Amino acid sequence: TKHGPFTYLEVIKKLQQDEIHEHDYVWHAKMSSWMLISQIEDFKPEKIKEVAALGKVSDKDIFFRRKHPRAEVK
Repeated sequence: TKHGPFTYLEVIKKLQQDEIHEHDYVWHAKMSSWMLISQIEDFKPEKIKEVAALGKVSDKDIFFRRKHPRAEVK
C-alpha cells in the first residue's frame, strides 16, 4: 500500500511512533527505485541526531515523547 507524500521530518515522526518501520520501503523523485528505510543514510540514528543538533528543528519536532515512563525489566 502506498502512502504519502511525506516530508523528511514526517517520516522520522512516523518511525518514532511505530506507524512505519525500518523494513518498510520509501521512494522519492531522486531515487531510481524503492529502498528500505534502514538502507537510507538520512534515516540512520546518527543522521537524525545530527539534524536535531544543527538546531534547524527542535527535539520535540522530531522525537516522539513517551506517554508513560519506561518499566524496568529484570
